[in-house]
Amino acid sequence: MKKDIIVKIFLVSAIVAGVVAAILNKAKSWSQLDQTDYNPLLNFILGCIFATYLLSFAFHPLKEKEITVIKFFKWRIPFILKWVFFVNAFFYLMVLTFGVNHSSELFQALHIGFTGAAILTGFLPMLTLPETKKGHLIANTGIVLGVVGFLLGFAFNLYSTSWSESIVAVIFGIFLFITFNAKEKVIKLLKRKFT
Repeated sequence: MKKDIIVKIFLVSAIVAGVVAAILNKAKSWSQLDQTDYNPLLNFILGCIFATYLLSFAFHPLKEKEITVIKFFKWRIPFILKWVFFVNAFFYLMVLTFGVNHSSELFQALHIGFTGAAILTGFLPMLTLPETKKGHLIANTGIVLGVVGFLLGFAFNLYSTSWSESIVAVIFGIFLFITFNAKEKVIKLLKRKFT
């Protein structure tokens, strides 16, 4: 079995479970399933997201790529893609560790902080990885849809935060699918051209 298939299984599982949580609507957000009868669903969602990013750290075809340029900033941000995946896996593990419904306000604050950090870190490769004008346009469109989609539910209550989280998960999922498959397409084109 190809290694990227395992990553894609975890990725699709996280998205499907997140959408199921939004449809069930047993809590306003995925995280508010913490310490309820639906806590296993939350653990499954966050566990699959954690596994997706951790396995992307190990197996993503572009994992060694340096992602450094955000077009509208003048400075460089030198990161190797695999370390962005690793840090995001860690953030999701911390989101899972520090439940939002915990009696400790510190745990609740840590949960919110790590959730924000995980979402922002998920957008970082979308800003920096694309190399073509079309790639940047697609990625930036995804970022705008993800941010606006998240804020409409989270900040403006047009729908539940679970749907906001599902929108962001779908955007991140599409990005990971595209980047996992991008290198395979280039390799196939080169093999056709030189064989």
